[in-house]
Amino acid sequence: MNKERVYIQICHSYDPAMVEQIIKDSFTYCRITIPENASILLKPNVLGAYVPEQYIDTHPVVVEAVVRILLEKGNRLILGDSSGNGQYGNTSRSLEKSGMTALGRKYDFKVIAFDKHRSRVFKRDHNVVFKEINLTTLIDEVDYIVNIPKLKSHTFTRFSGAVKNLYGCIPGAGKPHGHRIASRLDAFSQGLLDIYGFIRPKLLCNIMDGIIGIDGNGPGTGGTVNRAGIVGVSRDAIALDMAMLDLIGIEPGDILTVGLGIKRGLFHGNIELNATLPVIPFKLPRSSFVESVLNKIFPGLALSKPVLIADKCKRCGLCATACPGKAITMNGFPDFYYSRCIYCFCCHENCPEGAIELKENPLFTLFKKMSSPD
Repeated sequence: MNKERVYIQICHSYDPAMVEQIIKDSFTYCRITIPENASILLKPNVLGAYVPEQYIDTHPVVVEAVVRILLEKGNRLILGDSSGNGQYGNTSRSLEKSGMTALGRKYDFKVIAFDKHRSRVFKRDHNVVFKEINLTTLIDEVDYIVNIPKLKSHTFTRFSGAVKNLYGCIPGAGKPHGHRIASRLDAFSQGLLDIYGFIRPKLLCNIMDGIIGIDGNGPGTGGTVNRAGIVGVSRDAIALDMAMLDLIGIEPGDILTVGLGIKRGLFHGNIELNATLPVIPFKLPRSSFVESVLNKIFPGLALSKPVLIADKCKRCGLCATACPGKAITMNGFPDFYYSRCIYCFCCHENCPEGAIELKENPLFTLFKKMSSPD
């Protein structure tokens, strides 16, 4: 069985020339042929309105390197995304603040907020969760798509990589709707793979910005800056996620989009790396085998819950807008109604001030103390 090539290179700074050369070398190794005179959609990870120095969104230096390489062949580019918060206009602000809009002006290509563009319902009966899902029509309108995710942890999916980044092809308020349909992690992971199935035929390649990212309680301001110092590239999104997980010391099968993707035949599970690198320290959100078992026996026991840090809150209301379960109402400050919470942690993910923390269930804390050897 042929192995899918994955190129991973150490890169500790956002030096434009260095990043561009790494991506060029990766295309050679991965046998990615750059098309000529084609229309190509660039899909970075633009979670919210963050400046590049916060390292939450895909860094513009990485995107610019891709732009320069593709323009050399006369390609016509479009850059687009839909930010994590479904509030209308938030994506446009995010694209501006993250530096993506400036790239469009510099190189004369369109930068599009998916919530302001056409969308249509994509259907596939053999999908597992999303038999039909509303996605941007740019998937139809371009010849190729280049997926440019960020190496980050994620409080719900645990890891935010190449497959997860394509969830941003759902415009605006459709993302909370997707969370309502697939509120459990296994269902949501299957849903991500359903979306990947729609987009996969157009994917030219996947380029992950792991130079400086987020670990711990990511993917937003609740996480910690991690200087992994790597760039990863592959034609296959699951292969890239699998290789990056192995590099950061995480069993790839523990991340459901990889394990379930292989079971569904979306990837055969065999990769070939350009080099063997030492494991890079990286913290995923709190999780344990004992906790997962307890949660199956006593649903909700081991779950963390979102709690407001009032001193940090700016009362912007983005948490309430992002909440799929409508479990947050604004009464000056946000009020949480936990009976409606589906524990997707979208509020934590989308809070620009880091004003929502995840507090562990006291019963689980007590259990851990009682079961500790000391």
